[in-house]
Parts: sequence; C-alpha cells; structure tokens
Amino acid sequence: MKMKFLVVLMIALLLAFGGISANANIIQNGTFNTDLSGWTEVGNNTVISGVAKIGQPGPGGISYIQQEFFLGATTTALDISFEYTWEITRPSPGADIFIASFGLWDGSGWNDVELINQDSNAGVFNSTVSFNELLTIGAFNNSNPNARLTFSLDETPTPSTVGTRIALDNVSVNPIPEPAAMLLFGIGLLGLAGVSRRKKQI
Repeated sequence: MKMKFLVVLMIALLLAFGGISANANIIQNGTFNTDLSGWTEVGNNTVISGVAKIGQPGPGGISYIQQEFFLGATTTALDISFEYTWEITRPSPGADIFIASFGLWDGSGWNDVELINQDSNAGVFNSTVSFNELLTIGAFNNSNPNARLTFSLDETPTPSTVGTRIALDNVSVNPIPEPAAMLLFGIGLLGLAGVSRRKKQI
C-alpha cells in the first residue's frame, strides 16, 4: 500500500516539478508596474501607465533596456514571451530598428541571438504584437549572471516632432529543465521507496 502511495506521490511531484519549472518567470519587473527597476537602461526610456517606452520621438541614437539573470545547469530551453507596439510616427526617409535579443555568457564574452530584428517600415504602428518562442539553448557558463535579455531601438535622427518609440510589456522568461534531471529525481524517489520496503520486510 505504501509503495503504491509513493509511486503516486512521485508522479505528482514530477508533474508539479515540470509545471513549476516551465512557468517560473525569472525576469524581475517584467510588467513595469511603476518603473524600470531590475533593468539596466541607456538612452531615452521611461514607464507610462505600467508600460515601458523605449526611445522617444526626435533624438537619434540607440536606446535600450537590458536584464541579466542566472540559468540553472539543467536548463535546456527557454519559453520567452513579451508584447511590443510601434508608436508615434513612421520616419521617412529612413527607418528606425527594433531588436530583441537573448544572450548567453560563455566565460569570456556574450553570445547573443536575435529574437526580433524589425525596422519601422515593416512594423505595424499602434497595434500590439505578442511574441512567444521556445528557444533551445546550448552549453553555457555556470557563473552568475550567465544570461541576458535586451530590447533596443535605433532611432534615425529626425525633427523633434517626428519619430518612433517601442512600447513593451509582459516580459517573461521561463526556464525549461532537462528531462533527464526530472527522471533522476523520480528514480531517487523510487530508490527511497525500495529501501523503506526492504527495511520493513527485515
């Protein structure tokens, strides 16, 4: 009876472990409730009504926000999601460029991969886009931090009354653990159950 209970408990714990791991957002302040706390920011950035605004109409140059964080050794993939909106006015001539990227630290430098690279000519203005991607990752260094997420807007110099900005909200990064790690966890529980049963028989 106890053995059956432990098996059921093991299955429940495995399901819970997988569910928690796949839904544990490790981004700090990804909803930008009041400010940009938790993020490093450069350029013209602010928060309005709980939404981050990257860049501003007028000034040229690059504005970005970035957050570094730690990934556990068993992480093999990331569920990354966020919402973004092109705002204000599409510049002409020229184009502003929005880039969202994810980077891993290899011990000597950052290796970044672009999630989005979109210019304002291709963007749909004043319409929110929901981004979601399951990103498989390779080997990375175990230092802290060892991962980062960056959102940047490169603005074309334009008159002060013209230009773009990016509205950003609901940023989420959920680590997905290696299946083998969960399997070892389950084997360990079964081993404990077997030891307990043998002791009872003796």
